[in-house]
Formats: sequence, C-alpha cells, structure tokens
Amino acid sequence: LFLDGNLDSPGYLRKRNFLYNYMACRVSQKAKLLMMDFYQEVANRMWEQEDASLEEKQYVTLACQQTVLRLLLKICGLGSSTILAFVEETTWPVEIPGESSAKDLNIWG
Repeated sequence: LFLDGNLDSPGYLRKRNFLYNYMACRVSQKAKLLMMDFYQEVANRMWEQEDASLEEKQYVTLACQQTVLRLLLKICGLGSSTILAFVEETTWPVEIPGESSAKDLNIWG
C-alpha cells in the first residue's frame, strides 16, 4: 500500500524496511488490518462507481493511501513535519502497470 510499486525505484527497500519492520512492532496486527480493511473498502467502493471518472477514482485511492500512512506514522509518535516530509517524498501508485485499474489496495503490500 505504501510503496511506489517499483522494486527498482530509489528508496524502495528503505521505505519497505521502515514501514514493515519499524512500524510492525509499534501497532498491533489487528489494528493495522482493521484500518487497512476500512480504507480498502472505501477505495473499492469508489472503483465500483460506474459514473466516477478515472481521476476521481485515482484521487480517492491516493487519499486512502496517504491517510493510512499518516495514521500509522502518527501512532509511532512522529511529528507532523516529519510525516509531511515522508509523504511528500513518496511516490503514490494509483494504477498498477499492466492492469487497467487498481481495485485492491493489498496489491501494493
């Protein structure tokens, strides 16, 4: 969910190690799953809206990704300026190469 989806991109391993190792011990697995499920459901419902434009669907997916990341970083006790810097430096996927749309946020996990 939080990574840029490209294994060859700069910083991919650094981001993955930070998000999955550092934060994994800070938040219970149940809490993470509940939060992921909620925002995944929001994004999935948007993708199911036939009258929504691709831009609207991508915007909601992006908002869900950033919201989950910000919440997890805040739980870890990071300050707002640190969180903002991390979010701004992260490449956010809204469409997976080779697929027409990204309906399942777990694809990025």
